This record gives sequence, structure tokens and C-alpha cells, in this order.
Amino acid sequence: MQRKKIYQMLAVFVSATFLVTGCGNNAGSSSSSSAKKQSESTSKPSSTDTSSGKSSSAKSSTNSDTKDGVRTITDTKGNEVQIPEKIDKVATTIGAFAQITNMVGGTDKLVASISKLSDMYHTIWPNANPNNNDASNVESIIDSGAQVVYGPNIDDQQAQQLKDAGIAVVTVDSFSNADELKKSITLIAEILGDDSPEKAKAFNNFFDNTINYVQDMTRDLKDDEKVKVLNLRYSGDNYTTVNNADISSFYVECAGGIVSSSDYTGADQGTAMVVSTEQILKWNPDVIFTMGQGARDQIKKDPTLASVSAVQNDKVYTEPSGTYPWSVRSAEGALMPLFLAKIMYPDTFSDLNLNDKIKEFYKDFYDYDLTDDQVKSIEAGDK
Repeated sequence: MQRKKIYQMLAVFVSATFLVTGCGNNAGSSSSSSAKKQSESTSKPSSTDTSSGKSSSAKSSTNSDTKDGVRTITDTKGNEVQIPEKIDKVATTIGAFAQITNMVGGTDKLVASISKLSDMYHTIWPNANPNNNDASNVESIIDSGAQVVYGPNIDDQQAQQLKDAGIAVVTVDSFSNADELKKSITLIAEILGDDSPEKAKAFNNFFDNTINYVQDMTRDLKDDEKVKVLNLRYSGDNYTTVNNADISSFYVECAGGIVSSSDYTGADQGTAMVVSTEQILKWNPDVIFTMGQGARDQIKKDPTLASVSAVQNDKVYTEPSGTYPWSVRSAEGALMPLFLAKIMYPDTFSDLNLNDKIKEFYKDFYDYDLTDDQVKSIEAGDK
């Protein structure tokens, strides 16, 4: 499959594709790094009663030292964690990090993850987590034989149980913008070892070039030319949204849009905040993006939202979803700025063929050839 050759050639590919070079500081220009809960299905591991450990807060680093068969790495909270020098089995607490683990070459090492993942995920990586161990349960992680578990949503009690079982716990909970997500991907690759760091570097270069491309194309937009965007979801008979602490807002801003809910605060519901129809009417967004066809249908048919510009002009769109949803903290988020820019500024991005970019991404990072029907399904947000 010549994966090594593909990753060696990737820097040439991204430069030719986007006519830009290097990675700019713009990729990390999001607001808050202490992110609100991110938008995806996640769950804490369940645990039994035991003593809880403590963690400290410090600077984040991905440097590691190796001594006597043990490596010391630093998690995103600044804690130094000892892990085996050779890693053969890992568990991750969220689906997005399962996707990232596979992308950087850790499929054969992934022995526990969340249970609900997309059909496309299982099509690309049918051998990941072969025993279907559920990382939302501490006992399942222990039974999987994992040497390391990484991700967010692990409390002190659960962490102590895992440590008592000889499993290293690495907190990876920083992903509110591109820079934070890239650092998390680099850390995951460092844990995995082998050629994973090389693959993570190639992906991060692609991510930078994608962001630089859309930012360069929209840089000269005046404020009154920018599209007002709302990320709106529907679940449990409530509308919910996110503010500028969510990575989906970062994607909108780097594609030249204005996030209508940028400073919004409201009651938490799952991974977002409840918002009233009255507030949506006040924002009156030009474009609405949502997760899932059901939510799109609900927004479009709701008579209380009929006067909203996005509804009136049929500009309510479902966010794409492939191996994982694009609008959250997964690696396919690197494609989200292209999708957004193409919709918000179709004349500016008339030469951008999103179908081709999706196929190129899957080939270069997953070594998988998508069919046209699969591309359509991804763009439609089909799970």
C-alpha cells in the first residue's frame, strides 16, 4: 500500500492543492482554550467505588523521555505520565480519538473505544477494537488489556481504578481550535510510537494548509460582506447551540463567517446549550448548519422559525459526517473549513471541488478509495 511513500509525498500534495506553504499562526486564532463541552457523542467510563487520585495543572507538552523500558510523557494538563516504551494496546475514551488513533496508524493497537461509531468508520477500519471493548466502562478497559488509556471524561476515581490495574492514564482534553487539536493528535501519535508521529506531522501540515487557504481567500471580506452563521441542533424537544469556545465556531470564523452565538451562554444540554426560538429570531442568521437530517427537517418545518433568513432562503445545511462528524474534534474537521467556505462564498470558491478533496483526503490519510455514492453520503451527513 506504500503508506510511507504517500506520507513522504503529502507535503508536495498539499502545497500543489492549495497554493500555499508552511503553517501560519492563523490556524490557532480561536478564542477560549478552556473549551465548552465539545459537540459529539462522548461518555465517561463508569466505575466502582475506590479512592480517588489527584492531578495537577501545568503547561502542556508532548516531549517524552525514555529510560529502563519506560517513557515519560506530558499530558494536556501538564501532568507527567509514565508509559511503557513499547505500546501494543491502547484505549480511548471518545470516538473522535478512536478515529484519530486509526488515522495515525494505531488500528492494530486499539483495543477499547466507545461503542457507537459510524458505518463508514467500520468500513475503513474493520479490525479496530476487534472484541468491541467499551471504553465507557472501566472494567471493560481493564479486561481489554490496554496499557494506556487517553482522552477526556476520566474523573479521579476512575483514573485511580485504572492505575491500580497497571494502566497508564493520559488526559487529552484540549481541542477548542486547530492548534489545540493538532497538539492532541501529536500527543496521541507520541503515545502510539512507531511511525505514528510522522503520520501526525503530515496530517497537521495538511490541516495548516487547508486553514491558510480559506483564510487567504476570505481575508479581504468587509464585515458587512461576511455571512452570519448559526450552528443549531435539535434534541430532546429543545434547540441547542454552541459558542466561540467550540471548535465548530473556529471553523466558521476561519472560513470567513460570523458566529451568531459567539458570546452566548445558556443551560447545558449534553454537549451544547439550550437556546430559545426568540433568541434565534434575534440573531436571524444567514446560514444554519446542523447535525443530522432529522434536525434539518425540524428547523425547516418549525413555523416559529419561518421568518429566519436562513430558513426563508433555504440555507439550512446538514454538516458532513464520514468516519466521524466533521464539525467536532475529529481529524475530518480539517475538511470542514472547505465545506463551509464553499457554501458561504460560492463565487469565491467556485474552483474548489469538494468531492475531489474528500476523495484525496481518504486516499492519503486512510488509504481508501471512496466511491461517488460514498462521497454523497458523507456530504449529506448520513451516519
